[in-house]
Order: sequence, then C-alpha cells, then structure tokens
Amino acid sequence: LKEENLAPEEANQYELGVKSSMLDDKLRLLGSVYHLTRENVWSVDNNFVSNLNGKEETKGVELSATMQFVPGLNVLASITHMDARIVNDNNDDVDNEGNRPKSVPQQKGRAWGSYEFQNGKMAGLGFGLGAEYVGDRQGDDNNSFELPGYTLLDVASWYYLSLGDTSRLRLQAGVKNLEDKEYYPASINAFRINVGEPRTTYLSARLEF
Repeated sequence: LKEENLAPEEANQYELGVKSSMLDDKLRLLGSVYHLTRENVWSVDNNFVSNLNGKEETKGVELSATMQFVPGLNVLASITHMDARIVNDNNDDVDNEGNRPKSVPQQKGRAWGSYEFQNGKMAGLGFGLGAEYVGDRQGDDNNSFELPGYTLLDVASWYYLSLGDTSRLRLQAGVKNLEDKEYYPASINAFRINVGEPRTTYLSARLEF
C-alpha cells in the first residue's frame, strides 16, 4: 500500500431524537434522525493504492423499542435506514461521486428477547434469543460488486449463583451464528473481503459484588 501524507479523518454529526414511555413504562420507544459528514476517509483502490475520499455524507433514521410486559421478560428491537453517498472522491482518475461507500448497508436491524425466572427454585436462570440483520453493501467505492445481506441468530443461557448478601456469580453459555452461516461483514476491495466468524460456542463466568 502506498501511504504518503494522509490527513486525519474528520467528522461532524447532527442528531435529533424523541423518546416516549407508555403502558406504565412497560413500553419505551425511541426515534432519531441524523446527518453525518466525514472528510478524508481512507480508501484503497483495486491497485492497492491508498487515497482519501474528500467527503462522504450519511443521512439516517433509527427506530428502537424496549418492552417489559411480564416480570423477567425483556424484548429489544431496533431498525436503521442509512443513505450514505460519496460527495467528493478527491481523485481525478475515478468517478465515484454519488456512489455508496463500501461496506455501509442501507438497512440493518436487531432484535433480542430474554426471560429470567424471578421466583422459585429456578430463580436466576435465564434464556435469550437474538437476531441481527445487515442489508446488502457495496464491496468497493466503485460500486463494482455487492456483498449480500445476511441474518445471524444467537442464543444464550445464564444462571446467577448467590455467594452471599451482596455477591453473586453469573455463569453463561451461548452460541453465536447458530446456523453457521457464511457471510461477509465488510471489504476493502475485490481482493480483500472479510469473512464472518463461523458458529462459535462460548462459556463465561463473571463475579458481581
């Protein structure tokens, strides 16, 4: 890569949001719009030459909700729409102005639900299931190819073990990318495409005091 005198990236963001609570605070809603401007964004062409996009703009809308209708049951959902464009490619050898920047989806969403037993012999035992959606993205600033969208599922289970009046141990196990999907979260150009992590099982312990 040829990198000479690359200026630091600069960014400005303006955001306006509203939030609401209803049903005795069991349902919370949040909505926001934002405008993000980035300058001197690092990029690499297919000849592996570094350059800086002069200016990129992103206009976005985000909606989210949290729900707690039953004790121990929590649901979180969010969706985002982004309109990202290269305003100035800062390069006389290409014409990327008006293109979508690489690896930026137009839509993405997330949902997660969990339930933890509150009483009885199973108190402290919890389960969770979540999904993440990422829409298609351009693979490079030339918009010469696309990375397909994907949806990933995660599951988890945990148990709180009391160690006294103020301390407890959280034991957790889970599986990320439950369906073992092959996906591509990002890329630099046609020759450098990131491959997402396969199905991953994990165990963890956390002491709280």
